[in-house]
Amino acid sequence: MRVNNLENTNRHFTKRMGNFSVLEYDKDLSVNFLNAESEYFSSKMGVHRRQLVIDMNGSNTAVVQAGAMQWMAGNVAATSGVKGVGDFLGKALRGAVTKESAVKPEYKGSGILVLEPTYKHILLVDVEQWGSGITIEDGMFYACDGTVRQSLVSRRSL
Repeated sequence: MRVNNLENTNRHFTKRMGNFSVLEYDKDLSVNFLNAESEYFSSKMGVHRRQLVIDMNGSNTAVVQAGAMQWMAGNVAATSGVKGVGDFLGKALRGAVTKESAVKPEYKGSGILVLEPTYKHILLVDVEQWGSGITIEDGMFYACDGTVRQSLVSRRSL
């Protein structure tokens, strides 16, 4: 699937890795008059709105933070990513401890998946280059390929 108007004079892709791409807005044209001044000066300071675009080619899956999906096009279906009762109980227990959502939606199919816009930086990382994996803080996860194994690691010190 191809969407012709993702890139235009106001937004462009800044980074690509595999089927993940970062779409960055030069100006935020969807602001209201109450916050237009702060949005204008934010854009002058290099603070831009970004979106993660995932190209679903039919053979890959994507795991996304709960509530992060904005829209999708094509034949893309969402599943819970839960493999059974034991898997759900383990995820629910981890979610209770970390305050993260117990279930992260998993998307598969052919098409395009676009996540909610954010002003935060989106880092595209190849986990294989990190050897034994990568550790991130609570709330920093946005999306990953479905083949990435996720696990909870508790902090040992302050």
